[in-house]
Amino acid sequence: IPAVSKMRTELNRYQVAFTETAAENKQLKKKNKTLSASLDKAKEGSVLKRLENAKLRQDYEAALKTLDSIPPEVIRFYENRTQEPAMRHDK
Repeated sequence: IPAVSKMRTELNRYQVAFTETAAENKQLKKKNKTLSASLDKAKEGSVLKRLENAKLRQDYEAALKTLDSIPPEVIRFYENRTQEPAMRHDK
């Protein structure tokens, strides 16, 4: 029967297409898993970097506060002793 033969040929094509699509889907899922893990690791590194930067900024601000609390006469005294001007931070 020609109609059955035609239908069988069409079903075979669909089966091939389905098999190829299933294999591609499997590969894409594997790649997605790898990329997701990579993204998670990058995000973790980014968060750690931001925390490190915040800590450094906090330390820097504390150092500036300490330097600004030194009386000018003390700075002048040490500048005269060393003959080299001390570096001052201007805000």
